[in-house]
Order: sequence, then C-alpha cells, then structure tokens
Amino acid sequence: MYYVAATNPIDLHFSKIHFPGAEKQVVSRPVRAFNKLLTKLGSPIWLVHRMDYREDMLSLEQAVNFQHLITRVAEAHVHGAFVELGCYTGSTTAVIGGVLRELEEEREFHVFDSFSHSLGKNGRDVLAAFVDTMKREKLDLPQIHKGDLFQTVPAELPAQIAFAHIDLGVGGDPQAHKKIMLHCIRSVYDRMAHGGICILMDFHIEGVTLHGANTNPGVKLACDEFFKDKPEKVYTLYGGAYSHGYFRKA
Repeated sequence: MYYVAATNPIDLHFSKIHFPGAEKQVVSRPVRAFNKLLTKLGSPIWLVHRMDYREDMLSLEQAVNFQHLITRVAEAHVHGAFVELGCYTGSTTAVIGGVLRELEEEREFHVFDSFSHSLGKNGRDVLAAFVDTMKREKLDLPQIHKGDLFQTVPAELPAQIAFAHIDLGVGGDPQAHKKIMLHCIRSVYDRMAHGGICILMDFHIEGVTLHGANTNPGVKLACDEFFKDKPEKVYTLYGGAYSHGYFRKA
C-alpha cells in the first residue's frame, strides 16, 4: 500500500479538476453575455446547461464535493486505499484520479464494476470506454476488478480504505438495489480507516436534499437499515441536479 502524508492545509484550484462532459456544464462566453443582458432587463431567469441523465454522469457541484472530501482525507493523513464501486465509463474515476494527481497523493486506487452493459446502438464495450476515458484524461489506470460485485466484494477489496465512492444506481426494483447497496456498504465500512470518507451517489432525503431527484431510493433504504445502530450518520450534499451524500468513519 502506498501512502504519502500531505502537508496542512492543502490548496487546490477547482479548475485543475476535469472530467468527461465538464466543458458542457461551464457557461460559455456567449451565454454569459446573454445572461448579463437578461440581468439588465430585470429578468429573474438565466440560461444554464440542462443535465441529460443519459449522458451527463456527474454534475460540477458533485465534482466540487469530491475535491473537498478527498482533500479532507489527505489533510487528515487517513491511511488506506481509494476504492470506487460502480464506475461505468469513468467520469467520477477521472475526478478521483485527477484530484489524487494534483495533490501528489500516491494511493492504491481500485475500481469495481460488472462492465456488463453496452453503450449506444453499436453496443460499445463499457470497459473499453472506461479505459479510453482514463487515456483522454492522461490518468494512470486504477486496479480494475471486473465481475459481479457479490463475488468481487469484499473478496478483492484492499485491507484498509481511506476513501470510497459507491455508485450502483441503475434504476429498477428499489429492494434489489437496496440489497446490493447493503452488501457494498457493509463490506466497505468494515475496512474503512478512522476518519475515512465514503460518498454515496443517489442518496436522497425528501424535503432535505436540494434540487436533486430521488432516482434510486434503494440507496436511502440501505442506509436507513445499515446505520440505525452505527455511530455514523449519512449527510446530504448539494449536487445540483443530482443527489448524493457521505459519511465519515468514526
């Protein structure tokens, strides 16, 4: 296991962090000019990028949260590897890898996914798309664990985890989603170091989460059951159009 202690505090410009599709979410100069005109006209409305749930895997707001929480782990000198359960084509993997690179943190980084889905009409291989994402972002490939997560987790998890991201949202039956989420949360939790952080994509509390949609209620169902007798609490994060939350290991 590799670990490099970071100095306190750590400063990192968000502009250093990039991920596939990020450029679409940044307001362009013509749109900024048009929004300025709307302001002069007294309009309460601005033009913003409309998130496409089929194409946009991550919002800018969520990427900001990744940056801050990973930096918190580094500043606290939390020992352990970084893991991601459910990476798809690598949007969040690119953010995690990019932050680690900018922080000069040498960490084991493991990703777990079935990679069983196909992309688009041509049925492009998801794993190939993931590898292409890492190449485009000029990032080293993490250790890839392909297969059913009920088989690879916890068997292939690193012994100690400092940071985890769990994103298994595929829609469908909430109870089936709850089952896989419980399995993964339990497996990761048992290996998390004190002060380690886990981000949970699609975590949504009705009336508490701002703007995000409750697209995968199985996440909240799993968290309610797992954390009912634990000292930790899952907190909501502002993710723009998407919901997510996190907990910190006590």
